[in-house]
Amino acid sequence: MEGVAVHSEFGGGVARAPDSATRRSRLAYLDNSKAILVALIIAGHAMIAYGTLENAWPYQAIHEVQLAKVSEVVLDLIVVPVAGFAMGFFFLMSGLVTPAALARRGERDFVRRRLLRFGAPLVVWTLLIWPGSIWVAERVAGRDESFPSLLIHHEPFLDTGPMWFVLVLLIYSIAYAGWRSFRVARPAPRAAARGPIDGRTAIALAIAISLLNLLIRPFLPAGGDEVLQLHLWQWPQTLTLFGLGIVAARRGGLEPVADDLRRLAARMAIGGLLAFLLVAAALSVTGTDGVTIFRSGLHWAALVLAAIEGPLAVGACLWLLAFAQRHLAGEPGPLGRIAQRAAYGAFLMQGVVLIGLMLALRPFALPAEAKALIVAALGVTGSFALSWLLVAWTPLGGIL
Repeated sequence: MEGVAVHSEFGGGVARAPDSATRRSRLAYLDNSKAILVALIIAGHAMIAYGTLENAWPYQAIHEVQLAKVSEVVLDLIVVPVAGFAMGFFFLMSGLVTPAALARRGERDFVRRRLLRFGAPLVVWTLLIWPGSIWVAERVAGRDESFPSLLIHHEPFLDTGPMWFVLVLLIYSIAYAGWRSFRVARPAPRAAARGPIDGRTAIALAIAISLLNLLIRPFLPAGGDEVLQLHLWQWPQTLTLFGLGIVAARRGGLEPVADDLRRLAARMAIGGLLAFLLVAAALSVTGTDGVTIFRSGLHWAALVLAAIEGPLAVGACLWLLAFAQRHLAGEPGPLGRIAQRAAYGAFLMQGVVLIGLMLALRPFALPAEAKALIVAALGVTGSFALSWLLVAWTPLGGIL
């Protein structure tokens, strides 16, 4: 999550260095967006742990109370469409800062740094932190399984949980560094033309994502279990938006997002959300279990959602970027700066914090809605606080 990971890695395109005021503004809106989105994701994970949304959070398998039907329907109507673009926004932001980081460090040091900052935490997370948290939770719930057995037999194998994003971003980053190295080795490549990303490009990207989704979702249904939880079913979106960020950074095409593109993006996002609500209504009227869209890639609803994802993701991500540029470009106060710096670590530590809070509340006879709200509030605060302690007071600050 470099660019989604640490303030100092944010930067501009390689073609022309911006002035310091412009760069500070860009650093602010990207860093502020990153911190807010991490907080919302942690809160969302806290809420869905008390629901039944397919493959959403491991505590679902052992939760002691469950959200009421009405609460769960409302939560799903928010979580499912937001999940259709939230991580894509992370990849767009990461793409926006990757060219500058690569130009500043060079290919070899760039890859070494990514392996240290992404790869090392990912290994510790996948082999110890995440399975350890699940193992402790299951022991408290009365399940008698050894840690080695859980590590070997847990599905999916080597589950990366929410850190799948870091793994996929590491893959994309190394691939981009390799491609740039190949390009540099070729005779004098022509400089990339600068200019804004226009509406035709946005529409073309949305169509491309939808078509690729329709090709792969019959074989890789949304939310399916995969080794390392690579989210291959989501790669058309994440790779496209990461690539859009890279192209925009090199050409200055989204600095800022043009007004006409912002308006088009809003229409695309709203259209995608309305289409999702129509699918949800159709599932309700026909009595179809909503979980079908996650289990069968050939179900009509799954295919419709695969097609919706293109305009929803591209539209929402571009609109969010425009919103951040206009409203989140100010320098934050002391707490805001702490949140910016601690965001990557908070994303990493959320599993321990959330599951710990859920276990702490387990003995109390409270409705699921109350527990979900308590865990969400304390989970966000605790994840950022723990991350800040690690960043500020331990050698891990050089990685996190």
